[in-house]
Amino acid sequence: MSADRTPSRMGALSAAWTLALKDLKVAFSYRLSFFFGHLGVAFTLILFYFVSRVVGDSDVVGSPDEYFQFVVVGMAMAGIVETAVGASMGAARRDQVEGTLEAVASLPIGSATLGLGWLLYPILDGLIGAVFTILLAIPLGMVGADPYLPSIVLSIILSILVFASFGFFGAAIVLAFQQGAGVVPVFLALLALISGTLFPVEVLPPFLETLSQFSPLTHALDSMRAALLDAATISEIGDSLLILAGFAVVLLPLSVFALELGLRRARRTGGLSRF
Repeated sequence: MSADRTPSRMGALSAAWTLALKDLKVAFSYRLSFFFGHLGVAFTLILFYFVSRVVGDSDVVGSPDEYFQFVVVGMAMAGIVETAVGASMGAARRDQVEGTLEAVASLPIGSATLGLGWLLYPILDGLIGAVFTILLAIPLGMVGADPYLPSIVLSIILSILVFASFGFFGAAIVLAFQQGAGVVPVFLALLALISGTLFPVEVLPPFLETLSQFSPLTHALDSMRAALLDAATISEIGDSLLILAGFAVVLLPLSVFALELGLRRARRTGGLSRF
């Protein structure tokens, strides 16, 4: 049985990679936009560097340098989350508008492969953006960080799996109803607000602080900050990693199923060729 399954698995990965290469070529054809999209991070970092000089040195956010590091990790993770959540929805809508969705959906590939193809390039772009953010922050005061690579890698992988599922849910809505992409900025803003992206959740009203514990981004940020800034081992951030793994185990299969349902509805109603 394993011999029969291997070719189809390799074929699915090849199809997903082909879709990702298409997105890469499209993105890189707009070189200035590709470049300035990452360069804009520098101006945001400079802004928060000076903000940290004002709001730092308190019991809540720590010293100015500690608050700046807190924000840098939040920005880096937010970039990864934004691509993971928005990529599938944006790619699905783009393929609808460009008229390529019908051709892609007619290929002998599963919905999970289609979703993976939509995600591969944006996730890579998000990771590059996160590394770029941290490197730019070093001359501004990202000093004293003590990263532990295994914890960082595991935190990133689990975070991507969790937030990719949100992207699949969004893509399913776009496929089924040709609408929904405008929800992403609102969703991300609310998620960032309650999850401690730019300020600790302790400053939130009590009910929002409680709600933040149900956000996977809260636990993704907790694990990443501990791993990147304090050399926390996998066992030391085990609680956050287990929560992220639990989200992934539950949400990923459900999101792939939702994507399949959205694709079926689009085929049935003619939504693949209508926008």
